[in-house]
Amino acid sequence: MILEKKNRDTDKKRDVFSIFLIFLTSSLIIGFSDLLISILFIPRFPAFSFSFMFKPLSITVLLFFFLQVILFMITVFPFVYFFKIKFINFALLLSSFFVFFFIIGSVADLFGISFTPERMFKISIVFVFSIIFSVVLSISVKNISRKEEHKRWITSSALSLPFIFAEVLLFFRLVIYGIIPFFTSKFFLISFLFIFLFIFTLWIFNFVLNVKTKSVIVILFWLAVVFSQFFSPSFLSESGLKLEKIITEKEDSPKYIFLVTIDSLRTDSVSCYNSNGELTPNISEFARKAVVFENAFSLSSWTTPSLASLMTGFSPSTHTVTKDNARLPGELPTIAGEIKKIGYYTCAFGINPNLTKRTNISKGFLYYDFYPKYAVERAIGSKLLKHFYKFYIAENVFDLAPENVVLDWGTLINTKKLTDLSIQWVKENKSKHKRFFLWIHYLDPHVPYAPPTEYIKGEKVISTIGFNFDKAIEVLSGAFVPSKKEKKWMKTLYDGEIRYVDDNIGRLFTALKKMDIYKDSLIILTSDHGEEFWDHGRYYHGHSMYNEVLSVPLIIKSPLEGKPKRVEPPVSLNNIMPTILEYCHIPLDAKEFYADSLLPLLHSHTVNNYTPQPVVCSGVLYGEKRKALFFDWYKYILSENSQKEELFDLNTDPSEQNLLNKRMPDRLQKAREILEKHLRVSNKIKKLFKITKEKKSDRDKKKSDRLNKLEALGYL
Repeated sequence: MILEKKNRDTDKKRDVFSIFLIFLTSSLIIGFSDLLISILFIPRFPAFSFSFMFKPLSITVLLFFFLQVILFMITVFPFVYFFKIKFINFALLLSSFFVFFFIIGSVADLFGISFTPERMFKISIVFVFSIIFSVVLSISVKNISRKEEHKRWITSSALSLPFIFAEVLLFFRLVIYGIIPFFTSKFFLISFLFIFLFIFTLWIFNFVLNVKTKSVIVILFWLAVVFSQFFSPSFLSESGLKLEKIITEKEDSPKYIFLVTIDSLRTDSVSCYNSNGELTPNISEFARKAVVFENAFSLSSWTTPSLASLMTGFSPSTHTVTKDNARLPGELPTIAGEIKKIGYYTCAFGINPNLTKRTNISKGFLYYDFYPKYAVERAIGSKLLKHFYKFYIAENVFDLAPENVVLDWGTLINTKKLTDLSIQWVKENKSKHKRFFLWIHYLDPHVPYAPPTEYIKGEKVISTIGFNFDKAIEVLSGAFVPSKKEKKWMKTLYDGEIRYVDDNIGRLFTALKKMDIYKDSLIILTSDHGEEFWDHGRYYHGHSMYNEVLSVPLIIKSPLEGKPKRVEPPVSLNNIMPTILEYCHIPLDAKEFYADSLLPLLHSHTVNNYTPQPVVCSGVLYGEKRKALFFDWYKYILSENSQKEELFDLNTDPSEQNLLNKRMPDRLQKAREILEKHLRVSNKIKKLFKITKEKKSDRDKKKSDRLNKLEALGYL
């Protein structure tokens, strides 16, 4: 009698534990499939980090686990009493219903905070089919599991499913975001390894069921599935942990190096370049004790190729980052990668979706914190978090709340918050790290033009635009044709953004002075490109090669004593990498292929010994492919498809209005020869660094949202 009671108690405990495992397993399956469906149906171009997957995963798993427990407790006794179903069988029936109902509903995107009649009708159909499926599945499992070996196989397979779903999620993440390119030897090798991993997972759970402490081991496995996300490489690098060994140190290198880049900033909008300007008093104050390069040029008319050139010292035709989905080849040295080797801690903060980690411009940075950061938007957990906690995406970055929210790009950070973040980091790390390199990239004054109203001056608001202009693509395509007043208002908003950025740069430099590190710092301030305002009949950037988009401010403050001055000879952004490396006494391999360091211009009293090098620009984002060449104070533009050529004399015609093609055929021929030579040298460099083809960060057939939008509007 006592033995029978003891056995019944043991059976009850075993049943309770089995039901717990069934509900936890099904909840984990739902959680991982939720994420998997999200990234398959909406693969946004910045790759999701595992740390951002963790929150929606946790919410979804907990939600469905407690839903199953509550429904089980409410409905189990009527089912057991009327239908004579065992507790475990009913738990299996309920969990299989939840899994099937969720997966079908998630694929159809039926779940949300609000429900329309049409959505409710579709949910009811899925509900009925889910009941039918779960009943059929339960009967099948009951019949198959009559034999002990079949029962163990079914149990081990079910328990291993969450792990397998996690592995599938990892595999698709690697493939979708171009980390493993499709149909390459690496793709097939990784696919084989994952198949082996799936089989091994099934085997290990089958093995676990034969171990006496199997319950403990299974729970540990599940905990590993969830918490291993915290120890992924992306999370570690986001957490600022040092992942590479520091090699050596140069005592006479600058203690602190600051690179400040301002997106879409025209040179003529910076006061120290324009005698009539009043937009940038703080930048002009900074320039008063620095070296101002009067003729500095970007190597592309949009962000990614331009800053890839800045970071590597090579032109776009060499580093190949010329398309919206391109990825910087890992074989090329970068500023951050090289100075990290001699003891610098390398850190970057910024806003621009074209500079997130998927571009690999983050190479060499120990801490890389760029926005926007996307949650897994379609996941149920994300929807709940967004509904109940508005700012959850940014909560682990000083709880940043939006003032100028770039809603289309999913960011919850603005210029002011970015400055606060940078200042805070310097305060916390100036004593922790003996030397550091900090790159700060401001998105403003890039579209959307939405400055805080206190920075808008002198104009009456145009009601058709308001205080936020975000119709650049519509202007490009012709869907929106602004009037003269609207164009003027657009420029007013753009100027307001410049005042906003300048004010924050002033705050940044003031903070550095208060921390007593400004004087010892090498500070480089520049832009990635300019902005067109119908100077040549067009607007925006990324599609032409005129100076309104290629001319950029470049101001350098040296930590060494030196008189401020203005340098007239033309230079470009690819001079910055060799300049920083020479400052830090780092020799360049294959130095003959790099642009010249600007160090002699910074510290010599004369520029007579400096010979400007030709500057080749390329890599447009929209429209016809174009190249530009600066040489001997001339400017040459080649439109590749139409073979249209344009030649300008920048000495007499800096605004590029008067063509010299017919008057100077010898200059045209020289420009062609320089471009041909540049292409040969570029091919040599690619061969030297074993760059065989353009790297892709996404699948070729996946286009960015912007390109799809342009194509739909008929621009492409």
